[in-house]
Amino acid sequence: MPDPPTFTCPNCGRVTPELVPVCECGYSYYPRAPQGPKAFAFKPLTLEEKRAARATGGMFLGILAVLASVVVPYGLMAAFLAILLSASGIKSESNRKRAVIGLTCGIIGVALSIAFIVLIITTGWYKGIFS
Repeated sequence: MPDPPTFTCPNCGRVTPELVPVCECGYSYYPRAPQGPKAFAFKPLTLEEKRAARATGGMFLGILAVLASVVVPYGLMAAFLAILLSASGIKSESNRKRAVIGLTCGIIGVALSIAFIVLIITTGWYKGIFS
C-alpha cells in the first residue's frame, strides 16, 4: 500500500499527513483568503445624501401622481407619498429644485384626483362601473 501524501512544515520541519490542516506548531498548510477590504462594504449615508434621495423620490412620485391621477386611488397614494418625501427632502442643498418640483406635482396630483372624484360622482360614471 502506498504511503499517504504528507506535508512538511516550513516552520518546524515536522512531517504530517495531508489530512491534517494545521501543524502542531500552529502553521496552517492551507492559505487563507486575502484579508483586504470587502468588495461591497456598507457605507452609511450622510444626512445630505438621505435628503437628496428623498427629494429625487418625491419628484418621481409627484410626476407619477399627476399621470396616475386618472386612476384615483393610485394617484392619491402617489401624491401623498410625493408630498411627504418632498417635504422631508426640501432641506437638501443640492436637490432643492427636485423637492420643490415633487411637492408641486404632488399637490397638483391631489387636486386632479379630487377633481376626478367629483367628476365621476356628478356625471354618474360610477353607476356604469358597479352595474
